Amino acid sequence: MKTNNSEIVDNDETNINNEIAKLEKEFNSFTPKLIELARDLHSKHTFPSDQYMVIENQYYSMLKKSQKTKKQINLLIHKISELKKNTSPLKNESEIAFERKRKIKEITVTSSTYERAQKRLFKNVDGFLCGKRF
Repeated sequence: MKTNNSEIVDNDETNINNEIAKLEKEFNSFTPKLIELARDLHSKHTFPSDQYMVIENQYYSMLKKSQKTKKQINLLIHKISELKKNTSPLKNESEIAFERKRKIKEITVTSSTYERAQKRLFKNVDGFLCGKRF
C-alpha cells in the first residue's frame, strides 16, 4: 500500500507541476504586453481621449488575467506542499505501539534533582500548614 499511495502522490505532483509550468509560461507572456501597454498609456496619449480609455481597458483586463493566473499558480504550489505534508508513510501496529511507549516514557521521565526539590517543597508546605514550621 505504501508504494501505491506514493505513486498516486507522485502522479498528482507531476500533473500539478505540468500545470504550473503552463501557467507560468502564460503569466510570463503577460509581462511584456503589460509593460508595452503601460508605456503607451502614459507616453502617447492624454487622459480624456478615447484612445487612452481603450488602452487603459486593455491594460486593466490583461492585469486582471495576469493576477488571476498568478493566484492559480500560488494555489497549485500550495496544493503540492499539502500533498507532500500528507504523505507520511503508513505505520504498522508495532510501530504505533513503540511510539506510544516512547511518548509515555517521555512524559514520566523526570530528573532526580527535580524530584528532590519537589519533596523538599512538599515537606515545607506540609510543615507550614500543620504548624510545625514557620
